[in-house]
Amino acid sequence: MTNPRRSFNRSWGVLCAAGALSLSLALAGCSSDANGESPTSAASQVTSGSASASNSAAASSSPVAKPQEATPTSPAKNIPEPVMPAAAKKNTAEGLEAFTRYWFDVANYSQKTSDTKQMMDLCVEDSEFCEARKKLADQFRERDAWPVGGEATIGKFYTQMKVNRSGYTNAILEIRESGRKIYDSDGLISSGTLKPSKAGLHSYSVWENGKWKFVGLAKVESFEPSS
Repeated sequence: MTNPRRSFNRSWGVLCAAGALSLSLALAGCSSDANGESPTSAASQVTSGSASASNSAAASSSPVAKPQEATPTSPAKNIPEPVMPAAAKKNTAEGLEAFTRYWFDVANYSQKTSDTKQMMDLCVEDSEFCEARKKLADQFRERDAWPVGGEATIGKFYTQMKVNRSGYTNAILEIRESGRKIYDSDGLISSGTLKPSKAGLHSYSVWENGKWKFVGLAKVESFEPSS
């Protein structure tokens, strides 16, 4: 029997190319901890040699590096991981919207940093959509390339919390994606350039074990973006 999570994703194959919601992933140098929060540097203990402070210690930590967005000559650096809002942990229409917007924030983070762990943790197992995003990240890392722009943001969001036969909850999104260019050490990679775009997409998620998991996207036919 065909895995429904794989067969579902075949309908949006066009989105994995240069169309709406490319969500290409690129190289940068940011890491994360297992809790999905921004990492902090370890504190070091300094013991005083004086008699009065022989039993005391001072903890010091490195200053937090300032986030730097990508430029034509440098990939993004020190981008903080998005933090899941409390609303995204609820099985309600508001919770689904908060989760979906959060997922897109994480996808944008993955695009900038090539760190896909947080994104994959938010996806169902065997989601070809999420696997495709991860493969793009690996390819950009291997080629030392990075994107400038290309962030996707949700405009309008609508759901009736209807669940389909596969158990997926549907929502309809208006997606706006900024223009994107791809660079490497030799300069612009013209084949990776995308113009700003708008698209209507079906978003599918599933409530599993007390939390939302992202499944994938499908194109909305006859979409008319708002101004």
